[in-house]
Amino acid sequence: MHLAVEELVDYFLGCLILEEQETVELHSADCDQCVDVARKIYQSNSQLEGLRERVATVNSVSVEESGFVR
Repeated sequence: MHLAVEELVDYFLGCLILEEQETVELHSADCDQCVDVARKIYQSNSQLEGLRERVATVNSVSVEESGFVR
């Protein structure tokens, strides 16, 4: 049996209780397939965080400062 994607996402978001965290960690120690899925989730989340930061930066610049208004 493998971990559900939702469990792995919740693990990275810190939404699991201690018992659930331990279950994910113990299972991942012996399951290469779940580790691969976890890596993909982690990488996707990292990419999303980078995009969020870029959007926040763009949104913090006023239209006048951006040079789009003359």
